[in-house]
Amino acid sequence: MYQFLSQGYHFPDGPYVEYIGNIPADKRGQVLTDLNREATRLVKEAIPVGVRRNEKGERMVNVGGTECMCGGTHVQNTADIRYFTATKIKKNKKNVRVSYNLNGE
Repeated sequence: MYQFLSQGYHFPDGPYVEYIGNIPADKRGQVLTDLNREATRLVKEAIPVGVRRNEKGERMVNVGGTECMCGGTHVQNTADIRYFTATKIKKNKKNVRVSYNLNGE
Protein backbone atom coordinates (compact mmCIF):
# COMPACT_ATOMS: atom_id res chain seq x y z
CA MET A 1 0.00 0.00 0.00
CA TYR A 2 1.73 3.23 1.12
CA GLN A 3 4.98 3.77 2.94
CA PHE A 4 6.01 7.24 4.00
CA LEU A 5 4.58 10.73 3.94
CA SER A 6 5.95 12.52 0.90
CA GLN A 7 4.40 15.96 1.20
CA GLY A 8 1.29 17.81 2.25
CA TYR A 9 -0.70 20.96 1.58
CA HIS A 10 -2.86 22.12 4.48
CA PHE A 11 -4.67 25.24 3.29
CA PRO A 12 -8.43 25.76 2.81
CA ASP A 13 -8.33 25.76 -1.01
CA GLY A 14 -7.59 22.04 -1.34
CA PRO A 15 -5.78 20.30 1.53
CA TYR A 16 -4.12 16.94 0.96
CA VAL A 17 -1.32 14.64 2.05
CA GLU A 18 0.74 12.46 -0.28
CA TYR A 19 2.35 9.14 0.53
CA ILE A 20 4.96 7.21 -1.42
CA GLY A 21 3.26 4.16 -2.91
CA ASN A 22 -0.16 3.31 -4.26
CA ILE A 23 -3.61 2.21 -3.18
CA PRO A 24 -5.26 0.20 -5.96
CA ALA A 25 -8.32 1.90 -7.44
CA ASP A 26 -10.63 -0.92 -6.34
CA LYS A 27 -9.52 -0.51 -2.68
CA ARG A 28 -9.79 3.29 -2.41
CA GLY A 29 -13.45 3.41 -1.37
CA GLN A 30 -12.85 1.05 1.54
CA VAL A 31 -9.67 2.92 2.53
CA LEU A 32 -11.65 6.21 2.62
CA THR A 33 -14.28 4.57 4.82
CA ASP A 34 -11.61 3.20 7.15
CA LEU A 35 -9.72 6.52 7.28
CA ASN A 36 -12.86 8.43 8.18
CA ARG A 37 -13.88 5.93 10.86
CA GLU A 38 -10.42 6.08 12.45
CA ALA A 39 -10.23 9.90 12.19
CA THR A 40 -13.59 10.24 13.94
CA ARG A 41 -12.36 7.98 16.74
CA LEU A 42 -9.09 9.92 17.15
CA VAL A 43 -10.85 13.30 17.21
CA LYS A 44 -13.25 12.09 19.91
CA GLU A 45 -10.36 10.80 22.06
CA ALA A 46 -8.90 14.32 22.50
CA ILE A 47 -5.34 12.99 22.26
CA PRO A 48 -2.76 15.55 23.44
CA VAL A 49 -0.44 17.00 20.80
CA GLY A 50 3.13 17.85 21.76
CA VAL A 51 5.91 19.72 19.98
CA ARG A 52 9.66 19.42 20.47
CA ARG A 53 12.88 20.12 18.62
CA ASN A 54 14.98 17.17 17.50
CA GLU A 55 18.80 17.01 17.59
CA LYS A 56 18.94 18.96 14.28
CA GLY A 57 16.73 21.73 15.70
CA GLU A 58 13.74 20.73 13.55
CA ARG A 59 10.27 21.01 15.06
CA MET A 60 8.59 17.66 15.58
CA VAL A 61 4.92 17.13 16.45
CA ASN A 62 3.79 14.10 18.47
CA VAL A 63 0.22 12.80 18.53
CA GLY A 64 -0.36 9.83 20.79
CA GLY A 65 3.18 8.56 20.41
CA THR A 66 3.39 9.01 16.64
CA GLU A 67 5.85 11.72 15.63
CA CYS A 68 6.53 13.56 12.39
CA MET A 69 8.06 16.84 11.28
CA CYS A 70 5.96 19.87 12.15
CA GLY A 71 4.67 21.87 9.21
CA GLY A 72 3.59 24.86 11.28
CA THR A 73 0.24 25.38 12.96
CA HIS A 74 -1.11 22.50 15.02
CA VAL A 75 -3.83 21.86 17.60
CA GLN A 76 -3.47 21.32 21.35
CA ASN A 77 -5.32 18.00 21.15
CA THR A 78 -7.19 16.05 18.49
CA ALA A 79 -10.62 17.24 19.70
CA ASP A 80 -9.67 20.75 18.53
CA ILE A 81 -10.00 19.45 14.97
CA ARG A 82 -13.74 18.86 15.56
CA TYR A 83 -14.40 17.59 12.03
CA PHE A 84 -12.31 15.66 9.50
CA THR A 85 -13.33 13.94 6.29
CA ALA A 86 -11.02 12.23 3.82
CA THR A 87 -12.74 13.06 0.53
CA LYS A 88 -10.70 11.49 -2.26
CA ILE A 89 -7.77 9.19 -2.98
CA LYS A 90 -5.95 9.34 -6.29
CA LYS A 91 -2.66 8.24 -7.82
CA ASN A 92 -0.29 11.16 -8.40
CA LYS A 93 2.90 10.05 -10.19
CA LYS A 94 4.72 7.75 -7.72
CA ASN A 95 2.54 8.85 -4.82
CA VAL A 96 -0.99 8.44 -3.59
CA ARG A 97 -2.79 11.68 -2.68
CA VAL A 98 -5.44 11.78 0.03
CA SER A 99 -7.58 14.93 -0.10
CA TYR A 100 -9.52 16.00 2.97
CA ASN A 101 -11.55 18.81 4.49
CA LEU A 102 -11.99 20.12 8.01
CA ASN A 103 -15.00 22.38 7.56
CA GLY A 104 -17.91 20.00 8.04
CA GLU A 105 -19.07 20.02 4.42
